[in-house]
Amino acid sequence: MKIFFIGGRKDQKHYQVSLDVLKKIEAYGHQVDKSQMESTYKHDEEHIEDTYKRDYSSIKKSDVVIVESSETSSGIGFLIATALNEKKPVLVLNNSNINKKPSITLKSAKNKLFTFSEYTPQTIDVILKSFFVKIKALLDTKFILIISPEIDKYLQWASNFKRMHKAQLVRNAVEEMMERDREFKSFLVKGE
Repeated sequence: MKIFFIGGRKDQKHYQVSLDVLKKIEAYGHQVDKSQMESTYKHDEEHIEDTYKRDYSSIKKSDVVIVESSETSSGIGFLIATALNEKKPVLVLNNSNINKKPSITLKSAKNKLFTFSEYTPQTIDVILKSFFVKIKALLDTKFILIISPEIDKYLQWASNFKRMHKAQLVRNAVEEMMERDREFKSFLVKGE
């Protein structure tokens, strides 16, 4: 699994807290992009456009985004929203020993792709393990679809007109067919 990890940067107060969580995630053997955390606030401020491109690219390439949010900011909120907009599962972690009052917005958010957890160094392993089990069921399967030029032309037009990715248009069409397919629903009920 490819994980984009967002946490305190090298020159920030809670860098070590984020680093401890990062080490726990890496222990599971996942491929972790830690480019945001390895940067410094000063560097990112001096290279604003590059910073956005780096973070957006990291989100797009990841399967999952994990955020250590004990030190919150509007930038972290923006990255979380971007990840959810890209249909990426997001785990937001708040160290309850450090941040006694986490963001109410994050804490109360309800979304099948979004998980908020308060943790301590003693509970982080259980929370991560539970999240990884849950998320395996949510991750999409990718496959190649060969289509005619006419279908491609339609998907390109619909993508621009409806402001959606081509893949999402195809997915929506298949989901609509599944919803109407009585034989498939019968199959699901019988479990055959």
